Formats: sequence, structure tokens, C-alpha cells
Amino acid sequence: MSCSKCGSAPDFISGSCKVYINTVMDGLFEKITKLINSIWKVSVINNDYLELEIDNFQSFICTLSHLEDLTYKEASAINVLPIHLHETLNFKTYSNTRLLSKWISLLRAGELVDIINNERLITYFQPIIDVKDNSIYGYELLSRGIKKNGTIMPPNEMFNLAAESDLTFNLDRLARETAITNAAKNEITQKLFINFLPSVIYTPEVCLKTTTDLINKYNFKPENITFEVVESEEIKDTDHLINILTYYRERGFKIALDDLGSGYSSLNNLSKLYPDYIKIDIEIIRDIDTDHLKQSIFEALVTMAKGTGIKVLAEGVETREELDFVVAKGAHFVQGYYFGKPVPEPMRELESMLLV
Repeated sequence: MSCSKCGSAPDFISGSCKVYINTVMDGLFEKITKLINSIWKVSVINNDYLELEIDNFQSFICTLSHLEDLTYKEASAINVLPIHLHETLNFKTYSNTRLLSKWISLLRAGELVDIINNERLITYFQPIIDVKDNSIYGYELLSRGIKKNGTIMPPNEMFNLAAESDLTFNLDRLARETAITNAAKNEITQKLFINFLPSVIYTPEVCLKTTTDLINKYNFKPENITFEVVESEEIKDTDHLINILTYYRERGFKIALDDLGSGYSSLNNLSKLYPDYIKIDIEIIRDIDTDHLKQSIFEALVTMAKGTGIKVLAEGVETREELDFVVAKGAHFVQGYYFGKPVPEPMRELESMLLV
């Protein structure tokens, strides 16, 4: 059993094709019919949807994207389905239907589609330091894309493009799998911290199978793998997230809540999710040695975590003063530019001048 959402990124049909269009906004069908009919020959069927035959679907979407009379809101209420000339309408072909706004975003995300379909992701490793013995406890595994010209596409750009073009499912899965593969190639025996987006995992048994299969293939110990709940998107369905975390825990993996203190609901969910680690956000850590409010927040988080047996990791440590404060106040682990930026070749030893 597999999920089509997580496979190769969708691409534009090449050559001549048929296109079917309908709308879900009052009055919009007449408008889009008039706009398209001024450029292409259209058959109106039952006043319900349009059918037309075109030479190039990508050029078709490009033309629609430049129609000044069509707003983004309207483009988000227009369904567009391209099929090959020899195909007929059925459930399988209908699954390729997308909103016009998504087709336009997909057009603009061409570089990302190429990265996903050709698996051109690399993994950067950032060390996580255990303060009790100055050892490299593990690494956070972070993804970067390689563009056609060889330059790097940073993670924020990749995931923003993915969200706009409905490719988050594809990108998140590839990032997880690439991270595990590259950790194996680098023969890492320490802990691995791997990000994941809860919203892209519908059924853990299906959506996470390739991830767990790779972990088993490379003989990683489950207790050395920590999956980080990425905090950039709000947890809207706590029960669903608990189901995902239960799937991980039953297989021996560890759980971390990322960016804790960044200002949203996971603080309230801490007791429900019960992670093994909390990673306190860089915005709390920055200048914490001089900011009394941040100090109070940090101390409260540490007290709350230690009272429930949760380990505390301070993210974004950039100065000696920040390091000294978080260690003195009870952080178990630290991570940040003070020790090293994310790099393709993992740091193997901590420089003596950086020792905690």
C-alpha cells in the first residue's frame, strides 16, 4: 500500500492534451469561459465544465497566470484537469485535478520539482553537544536542495515553494529518507535528530514505512533516532499527532518538540505529547545572558521539563555568554553556531576552545 501524495512530484503533461475546467464560485464559470474562449476554442458542456484541446499544457497554465482579469482568489476556485488525448475520464485520471492556483505555483516551482524528481537533496549536519562531558551527543540533519546550476536552494525557500505548490508531502518524505541515507554513508553512530511535518503524515503505517525501512536497512538503533516535530506549522489536530508519536515510540524511536517557546500551542500540549526532548527556540536563547524576561522563560521551561523527566536542548547558542547561562540553568544539551554551522561533512570532535 502506498500514497501517491508522497511519490514523485507532479509534472506537466507534455505534448497535446485535453483539459477539463470547472469552478466552485458563483458567477466564475461564465467569466473563465469568456476569458479562455477568447484565446482557445472551447466546448461548453452542460454549463458545468469546459473541455478544450491544447498543444502544450505548461504554456496554457503560463498564459492563464498572466491574465490580469483573473484574481488569486478566483484561481483558487477553478479546478483544472489535464489528460492525454488517448485517455478517458475516470477516477485515476481525475486524481490529477488541481486548483489553477496550484498549477500556477507548480509552474513557478519548476526548480523544486526538478530537485524532488531527481532526488537532488544533500544533508547538512549540525552537532549537538552534551554539556556533562563535552561530547558530540548527536547531529541535527538538515536538508538543502541542489539547483540545476549547482547552487544551493536553502530549506526555507524549498519548503515555502513546496507549501505554495502542494509539494510538501513529496519534499518532507525525500528529506527524511536522504537524511537517513547520508547519515549511514558518514557512518554516524551518535544520535540523529530528524525533522518531520505532522500535516504530511495521514496514516503513519503508510506514510512512514519507507522511512522506517531505511532505518532498518542501515541497522540504526531505534533509540538513536529522534524525530523532531517541526513547530513552524501549528498543531491543529493533537489527537492525530499523538497517533504519529505513538507509532514512533512503539518502534523505539525518540521524540523532540522543536523551537519550544516560539509562541504557539505546543506549550499547552507538552503534557499530552510528552516528548523525550524539548528544543528551546533560538529567539529565547539570543542575548539570554542580558535579557531578564528571556531568562525567566527559560528557567520556567527547564523547571517544567525536569519535573517530567524531559531533556532540555538549547538551540541557537552563538556566544560564550549565552552558553554559560543556559548550562548554569540546567540545559542538558546545546546546539548552535558557537559550536559549528550545519555542514555536509559532520564535525567529529569539539574544538578545545569551545568546551563547555
